[in-house]
Amino acid sequence: MQDRRIGTAGPPDRKIVINALNAKVKVFMADFKDSLSPEWNKLIEGQLTLREAVQGTLSYTSDAGKKIYQLRADPAVLMCRVRGLHLSEKHVSWQGNPILAGLFDFALYFFHNVRPLLAKGSGPYFYLPKTESWQEVAWWREIFSFSEDRFDLPRGTIKSTVLIETLPAVSRWMRSCGICAITSLALTVGAGTTSSAISKR
Repeated sequence: MQDRRIGTAGPPDRKIVINALNAKVKVFMADFKDSLSPEWNKLIEGQLTLREAVQGTLSYTSDAGKKIYQLRADPAVLMCRVRGLHLSEKHVSWQGNPILAGLFDFALYFFHNVRPLLAKGSGPYFYLPKTESWQEVAWWREIFSFSEDRFDLPRGTIKSTVLIETLPAVSRWMRSCGICAITSLALTVGAGTTSSAISKR
């Protein structure tokens, strides 16, 4: 994750994931948010696809059966882009309420892949979209810390990029950076959204 100058993103589709990880890029971001219709079967199939990618066993055979796609020996680094906290996952509930969609995406990917990722010298890397306040960053910090403790992992094992999209959140970026320094997060600013917000003032 130290070199992300060349990267690509796309849905966690078997063929797309294989082609992206085999491409001449440093990082591939599997996108559960914008690139994937949030249908239950697609979400679960996406998680299974990423698990096989991490294990190095992912393959795909074309409909005609004439071509087989497989991962190369040294694929790109895999990052998981979860859905935003403004969305819920109706298929899983806690105390009668659907859980947050982003938490669902994070939990499945982390639980199934953290050990094999670390064993191969990589790690659980995430992209958190549409962060609107430093409180959301702090909330994710607590989720990351709890998960690391639950799996007896050193603090900072989970790494993430946080996308800040609103002007109020950007105005508090210093506080967010303080949180990020503790939890090994990085920040990126949605330039289009921020510029638009500034121009309207």
